[in-house]
Amino acid sequence: MKKNIKIFYIVSFLEACIFTTSVWAFFFTSYLNFSFHTALILTLLSGIVSFFFEIPSGAWADKFWRKKLYLLGLFLIILSFSIWVFAKEIYLFVISAILNWIWFAITSGNLEAIIHDSLEEEKQEDKYKDIQANAYIWIFLGRAFSSVLAWYLFVLSPFFPIYATIISYILALLLIFFVVDKWQKLSEEKSTKIHIQKSINFIFSNRFIFNFIIILALISSVWNIYWFTYQPYFKQIWISIENIGFLFAITWIFSAIWANLIKKLQDKYTEKQIIFLMIFIIFISWVLFYSFSIIWAILWLILISIMFGFIMSFWNNVLIKKSPKTQKSTILSIFSFAITIWYASFSIASGYIVDYFWLKFLYFWNIILILFLIIFSFLVLNIRKKF
Repeated sequence: MKKNIKIFYIVSFLEACIFTTSVWAFFFTSYLNFSFHTALILTLLSGIVSFFFEIPSGAWADKFWRKKLYLLGLFLIILSFSIWVFAKEIYLFVISAILNWIWFAITSGNLEAIIHDSLEEEKQEDKYKDIQANAYIWIFLGRAFSSVLAWYLFVLSPFFPIYATIISYILALLLIFFVVDKWQKLSEEKSTKIHIQKSINFIFSNRFIFNFIIILALISSVWNIYWFTYQPYFKQIWISIENIGFLFAITWIFSAIWANLIKKLQDKYTEKQIIFLMIFIIFISWVLFYSFSIIWAILWLILISIMFGFIMSFWNNVLIKKSPKTQKSTILSIFSFAITIWYASFSIASGYIVDYFWLKFLYFWNIILILFLIIFSFLVLNIRKKF
């Protein structure tokens, strides 16, 4: 079990080192001369692919072996970024995006489920919350490291961040071979369809889980507009390319700190109270973002880093803890599916708004959407009742 946890931390760091993340907008719009909304169409197309793979892949992981599916996913993501090295035409990036989201679909939640299984076997599942939060600390540190280095690599050559990403994932793939997954209890359902249906029935029968998935998917979609727009935003307020990478790294370092704090918050407050805290933080942060001021943008970075630190560790811990043993990967995949659909929808809409109306119009409607989310959350959740 200890070996699995160590590998979990290292792989979390390596998989976070996607050096292209902080430079993708400049790579597509400046180097390849794609329009902003054309680049985001790739997200929509990959989201459609994820539509077909997300939920079945979770069922396959529960029915067969999570480790094998994880290794396949890592191979596909390496192939996906390898395409970037020689691609010039849009169709090749479409293929890359498809492979990228198949990777996301078939790996999401599998390594975490392996860790949780090993903890359950030794009656130590209460430790999962802390282990999961620690893993996200390593994720955020990996993103901080890759964010700073990516911009300097990009200045040297637009392809250097791609090479660095491929190397990072090759190392992760090699480490996964050493993960022990002998504690997995395979689903006895012969039919994948029946297994998926049972997981869906569980979600619909559990009111909290159902509302949790809807609200967190909406929060994630609003929050992910950050990914679409932070690069042109900081460029507009006259921050250099190298400094954008530095600011991005600061965000991840703060997130690592907040990921440690979420462990304590989950001990003291209910899941519902933490959800409302996240909605409040995201509302304030986007109001600050709307100001287009360097001073307010720095405060916004601190707030958004809190969200990064909270949201991913929080949703993973809640769903893993409350899911049946043989349905963990499937339920996590259903949740990822919901996020993917909203993510793809928001990305293409945001791309067109940025191209034709620019950023401030997008941020205004984002604030309106968050107000709707506050009202919706109060209607479906009773914050005073503990789950």
